[in-house]
Amino acid sequence: MLSGYKKSLHQFFLKVHPDFFSRNREWQRSNERSVAQLNELLEWGKGFKNGILRPPPAPSLTIGFHLKVEEDGSGGGEVRGTFELPKPFHVTDAYKGPCERAVNKFLRDLLIKANCLDAAAEQMSKTQDDISASVEEAKKPLRRKPRVQPMKTLMEETSESLNETWYPESTPDLDDLIEADLLLFSRDISPKHCAFAMQTLQHSLKNMKYNLWYEVPLLVSHRYSIGEEVEGFISVPWDFEPATFVRLILERADDIKIQRAKLDDLASKIEQDIAVLCNACNLDDVIISCAHKESLPALDLLVQNSALLRRSGVSELSLEIGDKSFGFRKNGVVIFPKDMTSATLGAFLDKACAENRFEHARSIYATAKQLVEGIKWHLKEFREVIKPKGIDAFTAVCTYSQRLTWAMELVQIAPRLSQWDWSDFTFVLGSLDINWEKHVVMLPHDFNGDAVLKYIETTHGEAKQRVRDSLVEEEARRKGDEDRREMARGNPHEVPPPPVTPRVPQHIANQYITSKHDDELHVESPIQPRTTFESDADVKEYMQWEGAYRDPRALGKEAMAEEDDKERAFNLLNKKYREQAMKEILEEQNSRKNAARRKTHPTLGDLFGINDPKQTLMGMPLKVPGTKTSNN
Repeated sequence: MLSGYKKSLHQFFLKVHPDFFSRNREWQRSNERSVAQLNELLEWGKGFKNGILRPPPAPSLTIGFHLKVEEDGSGGGEVRGTFELPKPFHVTDAYKGPCERAVNKFLRDLLIKANCLDAAAEQMSKTQDDISASVEEAKKPLRRKPRVQPMKTLMEETSESLNETWYPESTPDLDDLIEADLLLFSRDISPKHCAFAMQTLQHSLKNMKYNLWYEVPLLVSHRYSIGEEVEGFISVPWDFEPATFVRLILERADDIKIQRAKLDDLASKIEQDIAVLCNACNLDDVIISCAHKESLPALDLLVQNSALLRRSGVSELSLEIGDKSFGFRKNGVVIFPKDMTSATLGAFLDKACAENRFEHARSIYATAKQLVEGIKWHLKEFREVIKPKGIDAFTAVCTYSQRLTWAMELVQIAPRLSQWDWSDFTFVLGSLDINWEKHVVMLPHDFNGDAVLKYIETTHGEAKQRVRDSLVEEEARRKGDEDRREMARGNPHEVPPPPVTPRVPQHIANQYITSKHDDELHVESPIQPRTTFESDADVKEYMQWEGAYRDPRALGKEAMAEEDDKERAFNLLNKKYREQAMKEILEEQNSRKNAARRKTHPTLGDLFGINDPKQTLMGMPLKVPGTKTSNN
């Protein structure tokens, strides 16, 4: 059960909601203007009560609402309420209570006239006002009592319900403003400046008091103005500050109301002329592709010559008022220029009738309508099965038949696509591009549904396999950690096994030896610990093959060109530590007189002197000297 006044306010807002007046645009706009006035009055009343002392919108304000007709035929009509300031009135703290009671009385009368306020709620509101007045008249302040949350007054409940139930001036999204042509950019600002303004609006739109400039287009240009650059528009520079914009809106609220009224009058005039023209000539629609204000003379001229249009055969079609000359579109729409005159209009109609152009356009237009209806029907079926975030079939440059082919292919694969969740994806007609990160599925008009399904199934399978592998690895890692903890608990002196080192190719692993202890010092081994040769010629041939006598630059070039034998390329680039060892071996082989030539050669530590304590670097392990014999 709704508490306080919410039930009455909920019934009232349901009776005056603009969605119920879609067939009567004048009543719909009247209710929207009335809600804007009511919201302005409530904002003033709440602000005055909270200490923001400023004059009211008007000393006397009459607000009227059209009521919807119920299914049983009851309801309808119009209710009006008048707000009157208390007399005398001064903008001081002493008049906070009288102002609130005046607003409450206005709301109470309005709800009673709409049959939405019952006797209990009415009596509760009057009692609150009486208590408030009696407290103000008391000469001494009441003794302080424990603070409790007071019950909300009718004015406060109305303001909250207006925001919750019906608030046409609530802040929309930036995309909604762009789609409704309420955010425009001047032609002489760069794309970089446009992006900067978009970013500012994205972060600050909720704090820009949209309820004070709703339905007034915002033009991003180079300076602040209201109706000066373009009539009916609010202009801001591309690097505007939200705080400066709010100050401008508050200071020039009256100018904004004037601009909004001009826009409403222009829209009403255009809609009225279009309705008259469509009824007189049996037209489907009149499209305006130029500036609306510039289209008014042409629209008035067509209305005045509606009988001539009907006699010429301009019926069961759609017309367009644009910037260019007379003509016909490929879908049968007839184009009229915005600067046409009675003479040019008559000449065009005579020529088109002589060539039987309108009959041909009517045939094309009927076919196009059937195709469009087919496209919409298939897209509706696809949307009901898949439930995607969005479908864009009319932005790309395609024929109606291509769009219909695209929609039919989507409907064909819809049952098999329904096994996945597409609630975040948008299907777009265009060049082939499936972007999983941006959630966009762009398909050409002649795409193959089976191929797309196969690709989606493959991608989905790979993704599932990656997730499965990661889960297996995580489970194995977790189990290994548990096993090591169990071993540590069973034998505290047991050292857990070291982590597994990555595997490297064997010809690279052979170049390094690691100490048996768990230190991090790796000693590079330029050659094998033991090398034997049969003769000096073998030694020389081996050294030549290893590149001991070649220029290092030539070796580097040869290694870079080596593609097949990776081991040889690796060896060619590692001659720095082998050349000196090979020379020592060659000297030893030449000095030997023993025919067997099979001896254990000294270690590299002795050859390079790294076992000498005087030459060993700080922190290097000192090994026991090798078995090299003295020359004495």
